Amino acid sequence: MRPITLKFLILFSLIFFFFTFSFAQREECGSILPHDFELQKNKNPEHYQKFMETFENNYLNRPPTAGSCINDIPMKVHIIRRSNGTGGLTTSELNTAMTTLNLRYEAACMAFYVCGSINYIDDDQYYDFNSADEPALTAANNVEDAINIYYANSVGNGSVFYCGYAYYPGNADVILMANSCANNGSTLPHEVGHFYGLPHTHNGGNELVNGSNCTTAGDGFCDTPADPNLSGEVNSSCVYTGTATDANGDTYVPDPTNIMSYSRKLCRTFFSTEQLAEIVYNNTYERNYFDCPDFDVDFTADITQSCTLPVTINFTETAVGETSYQWDFDNDGTVDATTANPSHTFTTAGSYNVNLTVSDGTTSIAKVKTAYIEVGSLSFPHTSNLDNFTANTNATGFEDGWTASPSGTTGAYRWNTNNGVTPSNNTGPAVDQSVGNSTGIYIFSEATGASSGDVAELISPCLDVPLSASDPYVSFFYHMYGSNMGTLHIDLFDGISWINDFTPAIVGQQQSAMADPWIEKTFDITLYKGSAIQIRFRAVSGNGFRSDMAIDNLELLETMVLPVELVKFEGQSNSKGESILSWETASEVNASHFLVEHSEDGIQFETLGKIKAVGNTNSISNYRYTHHFPSNPDNYYRLKMIDQDETFEYSSIIYLPFEKQESEVTIFPNPSSGIFQFHRSKENSDWELLVFNSIGKLVKSNKWSDGEVMYQLNLEQFAEGVYTIQISDRNSVIGIRRLIKIK
Repeated sequence: MRPITLKFLILFSLIFFFFTFSFAQREECGSILPHDFELQKNKNPEHYQKFMETFENNYLNRPPTAGSCINDIPMKVHIIRRSNGTGGLTTSELNTAMTTLNLRYEAACMAFYVCGSINYIDDDQYYDFNSADEPALTAANNVEDAINIYYANSVGNGSVFYCGYAYYPGNADVILMANSCANNGSTLPHEVGHFYGLPHTHNGGNELVNGSNCTTAGDGFCDTPADPNLSGEVNSSCVYTGTATDANGDTYVPDPTNIMSYSRKLCRTFFSTEQLAEIVYNNTYERNYFDCPDFDVDFTADITQSCTLPVTINFTETAVGETSYQWDFDNDGTVDATTANPSHTFTTAGSYNVNLTVSDGTTSIAKVKTAYIEVGSLSFPHTSNLDNFTANTNATGFEDGWTASPSGTTGAYRWNTNNGVTPSNNTGPAVDQSVGNSTGIYIFSEATGASSGDVAELISPCLDVPLSASDPYVSFFYHMYGSNMGTLHIDLFDGISWINDFTPAIVGQQQSAMADPWIEKTFDITLYKGSAIQIRFRAVSGNGFRSDMAIDNLELLETMVLPVELVKFEGQSNSKGESILSWETASEVNASHFLVEHSEDGIQFETLGKIKAVGNTNSISNYRYTHHFPSNPDNYYRLKMIDQDETFEYSSIIYLPFEKQESEVTIFPNPSSGIFQFHRSKENSDWELLVFNSIGKLVKSNKWSDGEVMYQLNLEQFAEGVYTIQISDRNSVIGIRRLIKIK
């Protein structure tokens, strides 16, 4: 036997390594779908559908004469070389990769450019990259608010090697690419697809060929056919050669041209319409914060919404590194201005896309803001159930011209879009009003972290009130449950100025549980026929986090039928120090009763008495109520007007200061170890005394009979603390007092 030579051993080792690396360890893609990942369209179907329609109109079906829709997005390129500076992706290879990438994303109106100079990382440690080294690599090199893409000689995870991997929205702004895969025709567009929220077409592996589970299986898109995983089963003619069947026994007919499949690299050239919409959706709402400190394009406008026409709007570029400008204010392909900060007059109602292209003398990049300018008014009648909004916690996600101030923040008192319950316990609604389940969207003021008296504003779009409207009115629903509830003010813009508290503010807690039904509020706007108006919801935070007030389902309609047409509600103090309340109605339709409510601070109200309404009448009706023992020193009163179907409205609040009377009840001693002596200045009717503990539980009741001026209440058997005693006659609450029980 001939001895084995060293040359043979080396050759054998190289062949073995090559075979093992090429056939046993190479993987297609290292991107991992997050365990809690859901497509946006499954989180909020109504919003996704509206976005899809907008996408098709603004992108796929845009007229040929329309201007460019491309938004340029910065990529910070990091090229890893050996420690001696050799190896690494060449500039020519990078340019080719970027050209292919932008060709695939043109249909999504997206293009990518290299932000600043290339960052060369000369380090053998990272040249053949292992994912275990990612934290150290990215911590030292990542650029904030840009897509950080790293090109390495190889990309691996232990002994497994990939063409590349990327992170899904909500995670790191990082993509890793192996140099050998940078220009294979599709891996870079594939990984960028993951970066903008696209799963593999074979994701989950259980989509049925007939498409019956297309929204919940596979990649979640119904316009991509079921895919069993095409790895190794597509020939050089881009034809699927596999024979796999689904759970029903149907043979798969996948699309080998889809970029997000595991087809041959050169075959993958296509994104479906729903995939493109998902990419644009995430670029618009999830990953919309990228900029480049060296060369970037952006702009603002001093007015983005106007009810009146014509309107002149001033634009300000906030670009970086630019030397020239081209503005297109209506995206028709015509350059309207070439200065840095131009003005433009809009004369026709509509929603306008604005396009700014800037150049640094070598490269041009563009930014298009879709539906950025809204001028004119929404037509009459109008209904906005808010269900096309996006649930967000940073005061964004509004549609149809709604705006909020502050916006884009998670730290300030603000209006958030939401579905389901609010983040805090024991405050806010359980579900929205219009849909009535956890998918429906509403808007609420986030009180967590707010200080008492903080203000958040929510402004409706412009609403047209035509002269032809017979009895126009505004209606909306509100939910105000929470022990720290603040105040909701409703203001109206008449085209010239804001009218604060156009209808009485809603003060304090209005529901007693999260699951309680929403309350409808309506107010007449007949005086504003022939003009455009806006409604502002001005939330003032209470003194704690349980102050989440919510609104839903704004409507502008006509022919309002009110259960009670309240003409006046007023009060005065008599010589005895009692509060005499009176009110007058001009008409009543199916009215049930009035609740007279009292407060010592104008925030927390308690019911004093119930007065039956006339019910149905077109004549003047007068009512009267006497509060025998007002509080010292402040008294606030309001009416709760309740219809027979249990809907209700509140009157405005009136204030009456305390005036000392000779006939009040006196209590001595107070505090007491248990025996409290009650005295009234004269004999009266039978009174009932109800004693409540500090958490509002009734613990004792007694009768104070007619003819008794003195009464003794014994609380010796109760624990020390503060107790509330309510004094009532047959019809109403006469007074409320606080008793302090000590040892």
